[in-house]
Amino acid sequence: MFNEKLKMLRKLLHLSQDRLAEEIGVSRQAVAKWESGDIFPDITNLIALSKLFDVSIDFLVKQPEICSKKEGLQEAVEVNQTELRQFLYKAKIKTYASGVEQDATGLRECSHDYSYEESPYHYHDSYVGNEIFSGQEIVTFDRQPIWALSYQGRVLDTDFSSRFLKEALFQITPERPFRGPVHFQKGALVYHCQIDGDLDWVIGREEVHFNEKKLYELVFHGGLLKE
Repeated sequence: MFNEKLKMLRKLLHLSQDRLAEEIGVSRQAVAKWESGDIFPDITNLIALSKLFDVSIDFLVKQPEICSKKEGLQEAVEVNQTELRQFLYKAKIKTYASGVEQDATGLRECSHDYSYEESPYHYHDSYVGNEIFSGQEIVTFDRQPIWALSYQGRVLDTDFSSRFLKEALFQITPERPFRGPVHFQKGALVYHCQIDGDLDWVIGREEVHFNEKKLYELVFHGGLLKE
């Protein structure tokens, strides 16, 4: 598990193997062997990795605990919806909507990933595809999943602008921390987003139009992960 965690953490910080090696004072070959599982770092390098990624050594080297209802782990999380709304709002404007480029390789094969954290909350958005794409957002609290949203979208015309979409999504509010506002317009480009439901269970649809021509559409659904 260490090699997979190392690759995940490196990509979350958008570091190449060369840059990671430089940060902790080892060769790129050493990092490559750690990530392939061929060798394991000594305690000095584990401490350096722990400090760089701001995680415990236990997290790096121990097998993750399995969350199960039998152990009562899921019931231990009591979701504060006010806090969750505020966190989702911050996470959305700090990730895709911000226009910040992310590691193109992602955490899964061919995926694009965005991450934001304000302990004990952590947000991760991962999608695959380009003109037609599918993804999921997950929020964890103390490493336990508490909220998720899945989405599927497609670009319908070459006039579509991802920059305009990001501008629209940047208009998100804490009251509607799902996608973008009900309406956003810039010149002839118009964004619409309709939702039904709220934080506990929500479904919705967003579209981008240019002079009445639909350029893009996306559907989404999600909610709290509780009984």
